[in-house]
Amino acid sequence: MAQRGPADVRGRLFRRARKLYGYPEILLLIMIAVAATAVELSGNRPLHNYLKVFFHHPIWAAANSRFLTCQPSLLDILTMYIVFLLLVPALLCVGERRGWSWLLVGSGALWGFAQLQGAQGLYESVASIGLPRSLVALGAFNRFAWQLV
Repeated sequence: MAQRGPADVRGRLFRRARKLYGYPEILLLIMIAVAATAVELSGNRPLHNYLKVFFHHPIWAAANSRFLTCQPSLLDILTMYIVFLLLVPALLCVGERRGWSWLLVGSGALWGFAQLQGAQGLYESVASIGLPRSLVALGAFNRFAWQLV
């Protein structure tokens, strides 16, 4: 970073995130097409349940998948990587301007929030306003618990 400067690093990270952004959508479309066919032909209930929110609320699920907030389990690792990739430039600027201790304390607080099931409570409060409710739609990885990595 010292050789090329922060602007170059920021540009490279945004280009990488933009390049990766479409992959989860493509994989999700393939997964739903294959799953819908398999469910239709075989009546496979576990597969249907795995993608239930996409079958029962397709417009909501499709819109939220564009915001990287609604992904099936194990497909969400790529979306989590993209979100973190987009946060790195801002966090580097904050760390350079305000000091790294603020980031470490904030990161530890967010991790503690995740350990106390704060993300679950946040999800419950959002779901209480009538949005389709499926924890499976959030994926297997808790984004609040991985920022220390």
